[in-house]
Amino acid sequence: MAASGTINLNLTVAEVVPGGDGSASTTIDHAMSQFSGLTTTKSFAGSSTPTWTDAWSDTVDLAGGVATIDLTALARQAPFEDVNLDTLKIVAYGFAGAAANTAGIEVSQGASAGYAIFGTADDQVTVYPNQSIICASTAAADLPTVAAGSADEIDFTGTGTEQIHVLLIAGS
Repeated sequence: MAASGTINLNLTVAEVVPGGDGSASTTIDHAMSQFSGLTTTKSFAGSSTPTWTDAWSDTVDLAGGVATIDLTALARQAPFEDVNLDTLKIVAYGFAGAAANTAGIEVSQGASAGYAIFGTADDQVTVYPNQSIICASTAAADLPTVAAGSADEIDFTGTGTEQIHVLLIAGS
């Protein structure tokens, strides 16, 4: 399977600051691109570093406030084949809380065969309604590898029947 695409991450703010000594207001531009080493545009393909071999996206429905996805058995709608990310690394991901959610959803390593998507077993992120979190790596060497049966699950914990939109990009 091959996949390619581009991730554009951009956060720019123009702040109008009043002059502190009676001088005229001025505009200060803040942009994530001003920080050395931050890449705001990343193209992925089979030949890029890291490679982008497969992608999966879906809306995950929580039942009783919980849901788990197995990275080696990600379902796609028929007639498309299901996705198995075994031996790959998640090189980019996006999580978005559905607008109708009434509370945040905690995204964390799975309890039984956890994949440390944020780096370590204790790391977790809460995604609130209408909030999106997107992350892309420019190097795969330090990322964990999906391993069937031992490191292949991501847990979602909320308060009821919330939904979270998930996009995963895997490669090596």
